[in-house]
Amino acid sequence: SDNEVQGFNTSGRFCNSPTHQKIHFVARFSRSFTSFKTWSNNSLTNDATAEGKSIGAALRFSVGKYDTILVKVGISYTSIENARRNLDEEIVDWNFDRVHQAARDRWQAELSRIRVSGGSPEQRTVFYTALYHSLIHPNLFHDVSGDYRKFGDRGIGRVDGYDRYTVFSLWDTYRTLHPLLAMVWPQRQNDMTRTLIEKYREFGWLPKWSLVGMDAFSMNGDPASIVIADTWMKGIRDFDLTTAFAGMVRNATDTAFDNWARPGLAGYLHYGHIPPDQRTGHWNVSGHASTALEYYLADWSVARIATELCQPDAYKTFVDRSRGYENIWDPRTQFFRSKLTTGEWAEPFDPREHLELNYTEGNAHHYRYFLPQDMSKLISMYGGEAKFTDSLQSFFDSTQFMWNEHNFAYPYLFTFADGESWRTHKTVRTLMKDFKALPWGIRANEDAGAVSAWYVLSAIGVYPVVYGTDEYQIGSPIFDTVTITPARPGANPFVITAAGTSDEVQYVVSAELNGRNLARPQLRSSEIANGGTLNLAMSEDPSSWGTVLRPPDSLRVASEIIDGTTMVELTWRPRRDVPVVLVQISSDPTFCGLRFHGWFQPHESSMTIDFNESTREFWWRIASIDEHGAHAWSPAMLHKFASADDDLPKLHIESMYAGNTRFGYRAVEAGALVGYNMLGREVFRETVSASTDDQSIGVETSRLARGVYMCRLFSGQKHTSIAFVVR
Repeated sequence: SDNEVQGFNTSGRFCNSPTHQKIHFVARFSRSFTSFKTWSNNSLTNDATAEGKSIGAALRFSVGKYDTILVKVGISYTSIENARRNLDEEIVDWNFDRVHQAARDRWQAELSRIRVSGGSPEQRTVFYTALYHSLIHPNLFHDVSGDYRKFGDRGIGRVDGYDRYTVFSLWDTYRTLHPLLAMVWPQRQNDMTRTLIEKYREFGWLPKWSLVGMDAFSMNGDPASIVIADTWMKGIRDFDLTTAFAGMVRNATDTAFDNWARPGLAGYLHYGHIPPDQRTGHWNVSGHASTALEYYLADWSVARIATELCQPDAYKTFVDRSRGYENIWDPRTQFFRSKLTTGEWAEPFDPREHLELNYTEGNAHHYRYFLPQDMSKLISMYGGEAKFTDSLQSFFDSTQFMWNEHNFAYPYLFTFADGESWRTHKTVRTLMKDFKALPWGIRANEDAGAVSAWYVLSAIGVYPVVYGTDEYQIGSPIFDTVTITPARPGANPFVITAAGTSDEVQYVVSAELNGRNLARPQLRSSEIANGGTLNLAMSEDPSSWGTVLRPPDSLRVASEIIDGTTMVELTWRPRRDVPVVLVQISSDPTFCGLRFHGWFQPHESSMTIDFNESTREFWWRIASIDEHGAHAWSPAMLHKFASADDDLPKLHIESMYAGNTRFGYRAVEAGALVGYNMLGREVFRETVSASTDDQSIGVETSRLARGVYMCRLFSGQKHTSIAFVVR
């Protein structure tokens, strides 16, 4: 053709990684060129092709003084043919203004998913610039044909029912960008999560820093596991969780040389931390203390998914591993530190020094509060909420400010202490002033949208702190009104109002969610997804609003099963989250159920009951939740039985109460209920029985001792008991 140039280029070595990617292109001009030359290195020739490390083409056109030449460029990571097809189908018009306007309209539609009013013109400019940056990566990787280059350069694949993405700077983006996408663009986040899982299928490992079909293996930790758990727990679930879990477990257990995701795994498994005096894996691990902290969080994420798949042994293994942070906490200095193979602290130690040997892109101060999965324990390690708050405040008052991704959430940690949410409001507002509508106006390294996503979330007053949950902390919006319309069919808008908010009026003093008082400085993802209104009353003066929230307790699981009875310790306090608990209610370890995932968390759970050697299931769903607990359950309960044997008695759970005054089960077809208040007094009793051929089925709750209860499931002569502690 006399109006096209085609070719490919091979590039790579991103962050000194062993990656090489080939990109094909087709450039088509709006008119034919009259002559051309090519060059290779410093040699100019008349050849139509050129090869080498420094090549190019010079084209000559016959044009008038005011003529315009347009060029379209199509690219592909699979072939020149697909590059040409991409060009043909994605840029069909030679009218530049129409193409330009179409691109503007598309971006306008995306940016309008979050509409704001109020604030200053500069704040609105910075906000939408940040939102634009947040939507650039990850980006689509497949051609219009569906072809893409498989991960690890394993050939060409074709997408099937999802969009394939690339450029996953996961160490940066799991903290802000992916929770933002989950909130506003759930289908996109689902497809990104599915992409990570498909890369595991192709490569054998979940990726760490995915870049155009290869893994750059940059940064530390195992962030893909965190993203998968966080996506699932936020209610986005159109992907293969079983395969995802297999990849998470392999990343976390296989010490093979090609486990680039966790190069420090061998030492970590042996010592419970990563000693700097032991070489493990491919290279010396960068940031031994900080990498261990990332591993603890990733292991906690694996434990979260183990509960979803009813894997009690895996759950206990990974939740125990996630508590390894106690190995590297120095109570004398109150810093997380590297330990040697001897168990001694790595010396010399200066918490102000930026030493990649111990801390990745930061120092000891910057990792001092990095324990999002167990804030309750972190606060206790500082000696309580008052001392924790004082320490955190001194961090922001000193030169050790919010430096990098690992301390993005630090301004929001005040919300985990009674009456201290106002410090979050003040600190976040101060930090946001560093973002300007200038070419250099982004604070710190953008890192594929991670920093901009921090600004977007902070500007609208909703921020994720505990990854692998459905929680977003409430901050201090800079706009009078924020309207979020998730990108899914039939989505209802979620509106946040903060009338009168300004640089001076920055403190939340009260809140209402859908017309009801909201005492907790926290939203659930479902509350946003379902649509509604959050009204925040603002003031110039700090207040004690937000005092009901407490840090979630560490996860606990029963250590043994005796005669089908599982002892489970639940930490229960009025107006406090209940930790994730996995309960196995059958002596057969293949049966598992009765999964409580926090009373504030809408969730589908299952219970498996043994009916005369045959397993039957029923499912329930929480229907109404607020800061007081789970008030009601869906009245329409669907039974899922292994067979349609109508002779079998059916158990129908209508409601479960878990508020401040009631706890119990209600069976409406068969079973029994005994309810107790928090003082251990019986508040109601209800019994319904049914039998077929002398077989009966029921549920019974009884008080064994003060604060100790027994839930008994029975069918005929067979029964399963669950003992639990309410304290």
